[in-house]
Amino acid sequence: MSDDDPRSGIRQVDAPGLAPGPGYSHAVSADLPGRLVAVSGQIALDAAGNLVGPGDLEAQTRQVFANLEAALAAAGARWEHVVRLGYFLRDAGGVGVVRG
Repeated sequence: MSDDDPRSGIRQVDAPGLAPGPGYSHAVSADLPGRLVAVSGQIALDAAGNLVGPGDLEAQTRQVFANLEAALAAAGARWEHVVRLGYFLRDAGGVGVVRG
């Protein structure tokens, strides 16, 4: 996406190695007084846009976290900078798998 405005300190971040988002960036970085990076929701797609691990929640969770890490890195951030992580599951019975 190309809605960056260098005067605002806000830039959209598209991580290399992730499938392009359908109409959104993988993250947004805001260099305001301090810095804030917001990472968009990620799904279990590989770099080519293929679903990883159909029917396998553990494989899909690994892919989602790899995608999150790639988006963070592209924005110049690491896991220790994350202050909040939310996730949605279609079946609450999978919480134990996601929490690992």
